[in-house]
Amino acid sequence: MKRIWAVILFLVFSLAGCTAQELPPVETEPPVTISEEDFLSPRRSMLSDKEKELYDLVKGYAFSYTPFFFDLSEVDFDYDTYWKVDRALYYDCPEMWLFYNVITDYDPDSCDEIGMPSVWYSVKSKYRHWDSWQTGETSFDPERHLAYVARINARCDEILAGMPQGLSTREQYVWLADYLCDHTDYADDIKYIYADGPLLYGKGICQSYTQAYQWLCQRAGLWCMTCNGTGSGTAHGWNIVMPEPGVTYYMDLTCADITGRHELYYFMTYYTCI
Repeated sequence: MKRIWAVILFLVFSLAGCTAQELPPVETEPPVTISEEDFLSPRRSMLSDKEKELYDLVKGYAFSYTPFFFDLSEVDFDYDTYWKVDRALYYDCPEMWLFYNVITDYDPDSCDEIGMPSVWYSVKSKYRHWDSWQTGETSFDPERHLAYVARINARCDEILAGMPQGLSTREQYVWLADYLCDHTDYADDIKYIYADGPLLYGKGICQSYTQAYQWLCQRAGLWCMTCNGTGSGTAHGWNIVMPEPGVTYYMDLTCADITGRHELYYFMTYYTCI
């Protein structure tokens, strides 16, 4: 049955224009030499020292579930800096999508024609459970969240326990990608938009594939990054991996799973969604 759906979805994705080309390897986007501290936080490695200080501060608040508030007129950074750091945290820590958000306050008179403000006043934390949209819960229980994360980590450890010993770094990337593709069905459903979709329920969209793969790679001690773009005018996501020091490749598990052509969408040196 999955092969039948793969053929159908392959035709759909072919029309969407996912294409890949093989070119000489490209230099890694982050620094070639990455500190041990930043190995599993690739987005942090691309920040300035000042931005890293803010990154560490916000991460400390977020993972202690401590509410915080920044009045942008009283701190030594602007909203663009905060937003850059906030995005780096989200893309380094797939767990954050399950519990963390921010609320912004801005000058409505500063909005442009598409509603984007240019004057921001403040940002503050907001904690919510990943399924709060479904349950209607307005409170956040850290113990409930940690129990859910423990389920995800246990599932990752179960998957990793089945990975053959002695694989090279490149082979580990392939084995984990194959596993996710073989055990995940593409499902455009709001219930499966984060890493828990593929890992716990076997369903997901491109964002879920990328987050689940990153979570698995981090658990396995492999360098992995997520990136975003567009395909046929809609949002799309994929991963970057580093099987050799200093050289990165693109991995698109969503396209690989939908088309069944893993060899085309693994270890791409050039990738574009048209």
